[in-house]
Amino acid sequence: MKEAIKAFSRIFSTPGVFSDGAGFFAQNSVCVPSLTGSADAFLAAAMAGEGTEDPPRTVLAVTPGIPDAERLSEDLRVLGVKTLDFPVLAQDDKSALGTRIKTLASL
Repeated sequence: MKEAIKAFSRIFSTPGVFSDGAGFFAQNSVCVPSLTGSADAFLAAAMAGEGTEDPPRTVLAVTPGIPDAERLSEDLRVLGVKTLDFPVLAQDDKSALGTRIKTLASL
């Protein structure tokens, strides 16, 4: 699987600086809205530095909904990438609140 990630990372290079046109700049940001299947997981793994000798980098993936987030998270786990979840917060759900705080603190 590491070889597949290396091959995928040769196609997609690490992005540079992104500007939204209103003065907001985010270094190393990218928006890729049309990947299908597990391609988004391979891209995130490649951006995180999986399969390389470099230290791992943090990648924040935003999905349009919970099903997409769960699928992406599972695909990344299969690829061996450590993931952190940001669960839906229900009233009085202390476990979900704790997970969200842990995820935010790591970012």
